[in-house]
Amino acid sequence: MNQNSLFAKVTLLFLTAIFFLSFIAYDVIKQNAVRLETLTTKRYIQLASAIKKNIIEEDVEEIERELKTNSLELLCFSEQCDVNLTAMQLVGAVTRNFDTVEIYKDEEAHTFIRIGVLGRQLIIKDNLLRQGFFERHGVLLLFTGAIISNVLLYLVVMNLFSPIRRLKAKMEDFGRGDLSARAKVSDDGEIGELAGQFNAVADNMQTLLKEKEELLLDKEELLANISHELRTPIMKIKLALGFVDGSKYKESIQRAVESMDSLTTMLLQNEEMSFSSLKIETQKISELYKKTLSSMADNAECRDISTDDFEVAVDVRYFTMALKNLLENAIKYSSDKTAIFEAKEGVVSVSNVGDKLEKDISYYLGAFTKGDQARLSGGYGLGLSIVSKILKKHSLELEYSYEDGLNRFFIDFAKRNGMKCIQ
Repeated sequence: MNQNSLFAKVTLLFLTAIFFLSFIAYDVIKQNAVRLETLTTKRYIQLASAIKKNIIEEDVEEIERELKTNSLELLCFSEQCDVNLTAMQLVGAVTRNFDTVEIYKDEEAHTFIRIGVLGRQLIIKDNLLRQGFFERHGVLLLFTGAIISNVLLYLVVMNLFSPIRRLKAKMEDFGRGDLSARAKVSDDGEIGELAGQFNAVADNMQTLLKEKEELLLDKEELLANISHELRTPIMKIKLALGFVDGSKYKESIQRAVESMDSLTTMLLQNEEMSFSSLKIETQKISELYKKTLSSMADNAECRDISTDDFEVAVDVRYFTMALKNLLENAIKYSSDKTAIFEAKEGVVSVSNVGDKLEKDISYYLGAFTKGDQARLSGGYGLGLSIVSKILKKHSLELEYSYEDGLNRFFIDFAKRNGMKCIQ
C-alpha cells in the first residue's frame, strides 16, 4: 500500500486512535483500581476500629450485631490462629496505641481483617465481595467497547472506500492496455458518477483507437497501391532505356528516372514510419553493418574503424535502413566521397570529411529541409528525417558533432536500456 494513498492515511489515523485509547484505558484502569482499593481499605479499617472498641468494652452483643450487619464471619479470636495469612496479599495496615489492624486479600478477592488487641488476634472474613463486577471492570469494559467501535468504524469506512479501490484497479488495467476494462457503477453518488465518467472516456478512447487502426490500415493499403502505380512506369522506362543505344538523351533520362525512383522510395519510407510497428531482435552491431553494406551500391566507399562490438535490441530492417541513409548521406556530401563507420563503447557513428553543418542538427531532422550543399547536389531533405523517425521508434536519437574537419553523426546506445557490450 502506498504510504501517500488515502487508504494508508485513514488506516494510520485509526491505528493511532486505537493506540491512544489503549494507553488512556490502561492509565485510567490502573488509577481506578488504586482508588477503589484505597476506599475499601479505609472502610475496613474503620470497621475494625469499631469492633476493637467493642472488644475492649467487652460488649459481645454489639460485636455480634456488627459482624452480622456487615456479613462478616469470625474465624479466630485467640493468641494463636490457624488461618494462614502469609499466603495472602497485604493491602493495608494501621498501628495505633500498640495495637494493629491489617487487611488481607486471597486469590478469590475475599477480604480478611486481622485485629491485634489485648495480646490476642481477631481474624474476620468478609463473605461479600464489596467491589461489584462493574466497579472492578467497568472502565475496562467501556474502553474495550470504544476500541471495538473504532475497529468497526474503520471496517465501515474501508468498505465505503472499496468502490474507489475497484475503480482504481480498472483504471490501472486500462492504462496497461486492457481497453475493455470498465468500472462497475454501483450507486448514484459521487463515486458512481466518477465511474460513469471513466467508462465514457474509456469508450471514447477505444472508439478513437479503433478508428485510428482502421485509418492506418487504409493508409497502408493506399501506400502499397501508390508504390505499385509509381514504380510500374519507372520500371517500364528503365526497361525501355535498355533498348536505346547511342541516344544523347539516354544518360539524362536515366538520371531523371533514378532520381524519381529514389524520391519515391524515400517518400514511402518516410510515410511508412508514421504507422509501422517494430519487430525487435538482438544482433551484433558488426552484423548490422554488414547487412547495410550488402544493400548499398557496389561502388560505395565505406571505411570501418570500429574498435568494439556489442549487441543491440533493434528492428533489423528499419535500423539497417537508417544506417544506410547515414552512410549514403556521408558519401554524397563528403569531399572525398567516403563514409567512415565506427562502433566504440556503445556508440555507433558515421563520419565524413567536409564543412560543418550550417544550422543545428534539429533543423535537418525535419522533412524536406536542406542546406545549401544539398540543394546544389540535388538532395531531397528526407534522409535524416527518416533516420530520426526510425531512431525515435527505438527510443534513440541522432546526435551531431564536428571536430578536426569531420562531420560526425552518432547514436549512443548506452543511453538506452537493452544495450549489451561484448568484451
